[in-house]
Amino acid sequence: MRLLEAAREELRGAKEALREAEDAFNRGLYALSVKASERALERCLKASSRLIGSPWVGMGMAEHVKLIEDLIRRRGDADREITAEEARAELRRARELVEALDELLSELEEA
Repeated sequence: MRLLEAAREELRGAKEALREAEDAFNRGLYALSVKASERALERCLKASSRLIGSPWVGMGMAEHVKLIEDLIRRRGDADREITAEEARAELRRARELVEALDELLSELEEA
């Protein structure tokens, strides 16, 4: 059960980062929104890595690697201006992962 508790704690951090991302997006602070979305993604990846061994929303290691590569690439582009569309896409991606992880943890806790 400790694994689930640790994953749930990471999920709480991801939800907080997602709220920050949504707030920044609503205020037109797209770069801050993307950074907070990335923090949410990272927290989801940490939580899911604790659960390796059980399927995580059908996401395999290749998808984990792609997400990490995307995060690294975007950090290299830190000097460029972020558009509303880019921020919206990153926010949507973070929201989907947070929701999927929340659903998975709920299912595991019920089992």
